[in-house]
Amino acid sequence: SYLTELRSGHQDYTTEHYCFRQFVKADAHPLFAASQNPQFNKFLLWSQPPSVAAEMVQIKKLIREDAINESVTFSVVEKVTGKWVGFVRWIPYQDGLAGTLWLHPDYWGTGAVNELNDALFAIVFLIVEVPSLYIFIQPANTPMVRIAQKKGMKELNMMDLVHEDGTPRTFQVYHVARGMWENRSELSTF
Repeated sequence: SYLTELRSGHQDYTTEHYCFRQFVKADAHPLFAASQNPQFNKFLLWSQPPSVAAEMVQIKKLIREDAINESVTFSVVEKVTGKWVGFVRWIPYQDGLAGTLWLHPDYWGTGAVNELNDALFAIVFLIVEVPSLYIFIQPANTPMVRIAQKKGMKELNMMDLVHEDGTPRTFQVYHVARGMWENRSELSTF
């Protein structure tokens, strides 16, 4: 499966400044620190945790889902320092994968999101050879909407995902097919 292929090669996924590694329980500490910024939590489907222990519960849930092949979650760390930058998660969706990327607020506006998104596209299309990549973005997350548009992703439908508090959150689904990405010279923004 695509998820198995993603998981098996994670030690090889790197960019100029960052590398991907297995998501582990110890990531609860930096994830909790990031989650103290309300902007970080604004677009997640779980609530701001009250403690590192509560964050650990969420991480254990993600690791369990990864273990039964429902998803693949990697931490993103700086190559030089090993500092935790954020995480990326893929789930099966339609004919490909849906990917999400969350960055620690310290990395917002630094170019990290562009560098990492370029890597995510390359991993999914060149290494795993998935036919399609989907991204779910809440319309109010205008920086990510702009990035999806700059990457040549096409808007599809709107969909509701349920927050852990039971309220629906509306997301715009964006899509790019591998063939379109491979012909990215046609897209001046790639």
